[in-house]
Amino acid sequence: MNTNNDNINAETPEVQSNHWNYEVEKVALSDPEGRFSGFYATRRTDTSKCLGVISNRYGIVQNSDLFGQAEDIFDRLNLGERHKKFVITHDGSRAHAIYDFRKLGIVINGKDNLILRLKVQNSFDGSLGASFSVGLFRLICSNGMAAPFGSSVNISKKHTQGISTDFFQSAVEKTVERFTESVPVFNRMANTIITQRHGVNALINMAKRKTISERMAEKIASVWNAPRYKEDSDRTVYNLYNAATQHLTHEVSGKRFDLAERATSGILRTIIDDGLDPKSELYTAEATLN
Repeated sequence: MNTNNDNINAETPEVQSNHWNYEVEKVALSDPEGRFSGFYATRRTDTSKCLGVISNRYGIVQNSDLFGQAEDIFDRLNLGERHKKFVITHDGSRAHAIYDFRKLGIVINGKDNLILRLKVQNSFDGSLGASFSVGLFRLICSNGMAAPFGSSVNISKKHTQGISTDFFQSAVEKTVERFTESVPVFNRMANTIITQRHGVNALINMAKRKTISERMAEKIASVWNAPRYKEDSDRTVYNLYNAATQHLTHEVSGKRFDLAERATSGILRTIIDDGLDPKSELYTAEATLN
C-alpha cells in the first residue's frame, strides 16, 4: 500500500456532514455522434454532479436505503444507544456512516476503554461495493481505531445485486461476537515494551515500507515523543499505535478520511505481523528520514 503522497489537495476534501440523504440516478451517455455509448453516468439529482461512469449492470444503492437498513438491523439486534456521523467524500461519490455503541465496550490492560464502532460505506463511482466493517473507538481521546482482524464484508456484490437483509444481519451478528477478540491482541501490544527510540525507528521503517508517508511518520513521532495523556506515558507498542491513531483521527481524518482509514489499518497490520516482538527489526533497525 503506497500512501506516500500526503498532500491534502490531492483529493477532494472530506466533509463530515448530515447532508448524506441525496439521491443518485443513472443517465445514459452518448458518443460524439449522439449514439448511445453503452455506458451510463451516475449523477446527483440535487447538484447534477456527475459522480462516475458505469456499465448497465451496475445497480445504484441509495444511501437512505443502505444506512436505513443498517439502523433497522441495529435496532433488531438491540445493540443499544448509538452515536452516528456521516462522512461524504469525492463530491458524494462515496458515503460513510459511522456508528459508535457506547454500551458495548472492552477494557485493555485493565485501564483503557474501547467501544464498538460499526461502519457502513457506499459509493456511486464503482470504486467500492456497499460494505460493512468493524472498528473501535477509544473513549479517553476519541480516537478511531482499526480492528485487529479482517472485518470488511461486502453487503452487495459490487452493486450488481440487491442487498440481502439476512446476510447483512448475519454479518453484524458475527462481527459483534468477534469484537471481544480484540482484547488479547491489544493486551499483548500493551505488554510489549519498547524504547522511545525503537518507536521512532518503527515509524520511519513503516515510511520506508510505504505503509505511511515520511511526513505522516514525522507527525506521529511528535505525538509519541510528547504524549498528551498520562495513559500513554508507558513506552509500549499499544501506546505507539495510540500515537498513530491520535494524529490520524484528529489531524488527517477530517481532510482525508479515506487516507486516515487506510493508514490506521496498515499500521495495525504491520504491528500484528511484525511488531509484537520488541526485538523485531521493525524497532531495532536504525533508520532516518531522507
